[in-house]
Amino acid sequence: MMDIEILLTALFLSSAAALAGSFLVLSGRSMFGDALSHAVLPGIVLMYLLTGERSFGGSLVGAILTAIVVSYLIEHLQHIRGIPSDAAIGAVFVVFFALGIIFISGPAAGVDLDQECVLFGEIAFVPFERWIVGGIDLGAKGVWISAGLLVFVGLFLHFFRSLLSVVTFDTEYANAIGIPSKKWQQLYSILISVVVVIGFELVGAVLIVSLLVAPSAIAWLFSARINGMLRLAVMVAIVSSLVGTGVADVFDVSISGSIASVQGILFFIASAVYRRRFANKLKKVH
Repeated sequence: MMDIEILLTALFLSSAAALAGSFLVLSGRSMFGDALSHAVLPGIVLMYLLTGERSFGGSLVGAILTAIVVSYLIEHLQHIRGIPSDAAIGAVFVVFFALGIIFISGPAAGVDLDQECVLFGEIAFVPFERWIVGGIDLGAKGVWISAGLLVFVGLFLHFFRSLLSVVTFDTEYANAIGIPSKKWQQLYSILISVVVVIGFELVGAVLIVSLLVAPSAIAWLFSARINGMLRLAVMVAIVSSLVGTGVADVFDVSISGSIASVQGILFFIASAVYRRRFANKLKKVH
């Protein structure tokens, strides 16, 4: 039977990622999350080398620091005339990911560092990392961390959603009315970095990218307003997490793979429905 702590972690993390990833989809930077999820690898390995152990806290600190550097470099390159956004993301992502692979195969080759665990993570391991205070087991760390992340992202968007909307849709207008668009873009990149790093540790790079993009992309097809898109994205994230964990439990397969697969299927279904609706509207116009 599926562990309730695994399910709660999936629900909290997927909801937080859906909220944070909505503005990535709206700004056309969906692959930014994918770049970050791989580019933080050298930070994780370096922290392991410095501390001699691969703890969640150490990995989190190393990955966040690396993610901030990566975010800054990508934003800096994007503002250089003639360099496309996808080229800047690709260049930084490849360099940092390659450095991580070099560290794993070189300085960290002689230590006990599981490459598959570092690269992909595993949500099934969540119940084994306990939060114990004063001898009292308060539950899995992953549940508390993912819940805290959801609260953090929710509060961030509650207070700054309007500003992010202006910066996302019209940077020139934002600058004209006194909103420093570049600083807000960097701040949002840091938010995405935190979500990606925590997701990287809890569920792995593959699933966190799916959680960031798929629910938001589906919601974007059917929502004309940002508030509606955010709500629908969270609903899609919750449904896909419930169905994905259920499928994994029944067929005894990868939980992360099941959730990502369900989201992919939902996206293709949503695309087909949207295309049918769009085609019908065109027929009515003509």
